Amino acid sequence: MWVETDIGTFEIVDYAHGSADGLLIIRGRTLAELEALRDRYLPELEDIEDSSDEDLPFNGQAYAEDVAGAMAAMTRGLSTYQPAVIQPGEELLLDLDAGQRGSLRLVGKRLAVPPAVEQSGGCS
Repeated sequence: MWVETDIGTFEIVDYAHGSADGLLIIRGRTLAELEALRDRYLPELEDIEDSSDEDLPFNGQAYAEDVAGAMAAMTRGLSTYQPAVIQPGEELLLDLDAGQRGSLRLVGKRLAVPPAVEQSGGCS
């Protein structure tokens, strides 16, 4: 399952296919994203490792019950996250992420540039 948050994009997988202990692998693009996930929502995230040969090179593990609690906390935080995404006078920069089945990915934001005002300098 893919989860996109204000701190990063994560893939949550059950490599054991429903094992009795419910241990899940959480994969991310950067170490900083996984550390932020652990610091803000999922303190139970353990064993963060770098497996540089993969598309999402950093991974850690946590139990399904703890992941569910973290997702609930993220959901409760949506009302504070959404208004902060874009401020008046800003525009979002989006990129079509073809690797993710055509989803849009936020790549940044910038100040909106007002349309150029045409100068009238005609002949009199």
